[in-house]
Amino acid sequence: MADVSIYIADQAIRLKLKKLKDFINENPQLLERIGVFIKGKIVQRTLQGKDVDGNTFAPYSPGYAKLRAMSPKPQSVVDRTGVRSGLSTKPDLFFSGRMIGAITHTVETGDNPAVILFFARQNPEGMLAAVHNSGGGRTKKRKFFGISEPDVNTIRKMLETGINKAMKG
Repeated sequence: MADVSIYIADQAIRLKLKKLKDFINENPQLLERIGVFIKGKIVQRTLQGKDVDGNTFAPYSPGYAKLRAMSPKPQSVVDRTGVRSGLSTKPDLFFSGRMIGAITHTVETGDNPAVILFFARQNPEGMLAAVHNSGGGRTKKRKFFGISEPDVNTIRKMLETGINKAMKG
C-alpha cells in the first residue's frame, strides 16, 4: 500500500479539518456509539443466520445439526417459558455464546481516530470465529464479521451529525 500525502494550502479548509479532528478526539463517545452499533449489528445478523450481505448461512452438516438439536442451551439462554431446549439446527454460530462474546471493540483517538473491532485474544473462541468468517478445512465460510452497506449509511449519518456540530462551532 502506498502512502499519499496531500498538502492543503487553504487555511480555512485546514482549520475546518483540524476542528473536525479535535471534535472527534474530544468526543470519543461518538466513536464508542459507532463501535457498539457495529458490534450489535454483527451479533444481530449472525444470530439470525445471515452473513454481512444478508445471505442465509450455509447449512450445518447433518451430523452437526443432530448434535446441536440434542445439546441443551447454555443456562443463560432460555426461551420465554424458561425451557432450555436444544440449540437451533439452522446456522447461527451460537453454541455456548463464547464465540459471539469474543467480538469486542476499542476506540482510538489522536492523529488517526478510529473504531477497531476484533475478536478478543483471551477467548479461544475468537480464533474459531475467524475460521468461520473466512472458511477453512471442513468449516464452511460464513462471512458474518463485517459492515453492510446499510450499516455504512447509518454510520455515515452518525458521523454527519457530529461533523455538522463540529463545523458550526
